[in-house]
Amino acid sequence: MNPTLRRALLFGPPALLGVVNLGHPILTPPIYRNVSPHLPWWGTLHLINLGLFTLTGFAVYLLLDEVHNVAATLSRLAIAVFIPLYAAFDALAGIGTGLLARLGSDLPSSQIAVAESLIDRYWSSGTINSLAVAGSVAWVIALLAAAVAITSPERRRVATVAAVVVFLAGGW
Repeated sequence: MNPTLRRALLFGPPALLGVVNLGHPILTPPIYRNVSPHLPWWGTLHLINLGLFTLTGFAVYLLLDEVHNVAATLSRLAIAVFIPLYAAFDALAGIGTGLLARLGSDLPSSQIAVAESLIDRYWSSGTINSLAVAGSVAWVIALLAAAVAITSPERRRVATVAAVVVFLAGGW
C-alpha cells in the first residue's frame, strides 16, 4: 500500500471522528425536548459517524497489518465485533432517535406527550444499551490488544498485565 495512503487511513478517520464529535450534543431525558434543538445536525452527525466508526476500526486493523501474534489476532477479532455492533448502536440511538424526534415535531401538540414518552423509552431500550455496551467493550479489547500486539516482545508480558489491569479496573 502506498505509504501516504496508509498514513491517511491510519490517522485521518480517528482524527476526523474526534473533531466531528466535538459537536456531539450530550443528551439526558427527556430526549425529545433535548434532541429537538439539535436537528438536523443530530442526524447528519450520526450518518457521518457510521462511516467514521467503521474507518476508525479499519485503521486499527491496518495498524496490525504486518503483526502476527495472539494479541493482534484478538484485536482483529474484537474489531470485527466492534464495527457492526457499534454501527448498529449508532444507527439506532443516533439516527433512529433523530428520525423519531423529527416525526414527533409534526404531531399535533396534544400528542407530543405520547411521542416524548415513546422516544424516551426507545432511547433507554435494552437493545440499544446492549449494543452500546457490547460494542464499547469490543473496542476497548481491540485497542488494548493492539497496544500489546505492537509492544516489543521483551515488554509484551508487562504490557499484557497492564492491559488486563486497565480492562478490569474499569476500561470496559
